[in-house]
Amino acid sequence: MTGVERVRAVDAYRAYAILTVIAGHWLAFALSVQDGRLTGRNLLEIWPPAPWLTWLFQVMPVFFLVGGYANAASWTNRRGTLTPLGWIGARLWRLLLPTAVLLVTVTAAAMLARTLGMDEGMLGLALAIAGLPLWFLAVYVAVVPLTPLLAAGQRRWGARVPLALLASAVVVDVLFVHLGVPLVGYLNFAFFWIGVYCLGIAWRGGALPGRAWVPGALAIGGFVALVLLVVLGPYPVSMLGAAGERVQNNGPPSAALVALALTQTGIVLLLRERVERWCAVPAVWRVVVPANLVAMSLYLWHMVAGVLASVVVWQVGLVAAAAPTTPVWWLWRPLWYATCATILAVLVLLVRRFERPVQALPGTPASSPRRVAAAVAGVLGACSGMVQLTVAGLGAGPAGLPLLGLAGFGLGAALLAWSTGALRAAARAAPASRPLP
Repeated sequence: MTGVERVRAVDAYRAYAILTVIAGHWLAFALSVQDGRLTGRNLLEIWPPAPWLTWLFQVMPVFFLVGGYANAASWTNRRGTLTPLGWIGARLWRLLLPTAVLLVTVTAAAMLARTLGMDEGMLGLALAIAGLPLWFLAVYVAVVPLTPLLAAGQRRWGARVPLALLASAVVVDVLFVHLGVPLVGYLNFAFFWIGVYCLGIAWRGGALPGRAWVPGALAIGGFVALVLLVVLGPYPVSMLGAAGERVQNNGPPSAALVALALTQTGIVLLLRERVERWCAVPAVWRVVVPANLVAMSLYLWHMVAGVLASVVVWQVGLVAAAAPTTPVWWLWRPLWYATCATILAVLVLLVRRFERPVQALPGTPASSPRRVAAAVAGVLGACSGMVQLTVAGLGAGPAGLPLLGLAGFGLGAALLAWSTGALRAAARAAPASRPLP
């Protein structure tokens, strides 16, 4: 039922990015038993080849790239029928409502676990793991409302917008890493992620690839730059966190991560027509569609599934059977993935109803200064709340409740819902309507 005008490769890349993140996170679980208690470490910290695998599993740049493309397409298609606030409300509601469900559920479960006497150390670790996906969501929620402005910039200046942003990210990285200017590096959370998002907008607007040689140049040039930056230093191999390293590639984003993003962009553009042909095969498209319809549910709940799967394999004795990275440990990895996937499938079936796309109401609400100010405050509140929940953990705060983070997220989401008309749009959405986002 998909229209011929839809670029199916974008949906395939989004599904690939989400599923790759999930697979990478589940791989990183290195469980063990100490003094009769379940504990664990990140595989990146104990297995030397693991940092190199992050070059394959760090695909958040791909998600931001296709997110920019998809949101630019959505905004362009509806630009004449609704206000920017109405469009922003429709896009963010699908992100924030499932997140609110996760936070309420996990918080309630933590309270119940404490009442039943669960060990605080195990509970704290479980809550920290469950809240890890929120860091990415905070950045993405902050970027999406900029789409109308960024799309206008792309129409005027083309690919110069993302290139300027990514060049600024490199300059900031030089100041932060090589010249030691304090704190300036954190500007790259804006320069880098908005820059990659703008690459997707430029792709949608026709500024990318531009000429036939551009995808290959991006892929090869970016990869060569990445190898040189890692080999010559001071950048670590890992494109995620690197324990004990003075420089981190992901927090804040570094020049090495810029090189990886350009490499991935080139590959995405090079394979676009081939992936489009694959998606024309009904069997392939039947996998891509449902993965996109529950993408947020998959992303938000996959670490909860990992925590619950850890308890299952611990109870049946698999954790104690072999130390992490030993041959026996690798042999039962497929069973570990099957357990995680089964639990995640059950969780998604329970929560997928909260991810229903919202069809925004044309022409409402009016973009008055008061509503715009409330929307900006809402975005800032929701994002700061998610950052607080990620940094402090879902188990931090009075009585083990992350009250500050929950309050920031809740107030921000409420302001957004009011200022953008998202609640009214959700109330009038047709329950049977399940278009691809």
